[in-house]
Amino acid sequence: MDPIRKSNLTSLLLSKKDELLNISKKEMNGFINGDSRKAYGSGNEDGDVSLSLQIEDVSISAMKIRSETLKQIEHSLMKLRENEYGVCEECGEEIDEKRLNVMPFAILCRDCQEAKELAEKAR
Repeated sequence: MDPIRKSNLTSLLLSKKDELLNISKKEMNGFINGDSRKAYGSGNEDGDVSLSLQIEDVSISAMKIRSETLKQIEHSLMKLRENEYGVCEECGEEIDEKRLNVMPFAILCRDCQEAKELAEKAR
């Protein structure tokens, strides 16, 4: 990989990492402060409590997804340093450039990713 492309990818991944970390920090602070509970009244009514719990569940799910994405970004940065970036970890083929442009932290090619998702759905 040429040095300019490598530098651009590193910058892109680091920028995405910072963005996700900032979102996570803000959301975690809001979660700790109970912002969702404050936003929906005193929480004494069943509807308020139910809505607050649903919002917290969605927030927790989003945090898990961001955490997984952060791990993938770190892994991609490591692969860039080791000059192994862009190779599918399942089949060893090169990951399509279009896929990497859309999802620069992809570690699987499209076919292997689809197979993984189908296997997970079958469980």
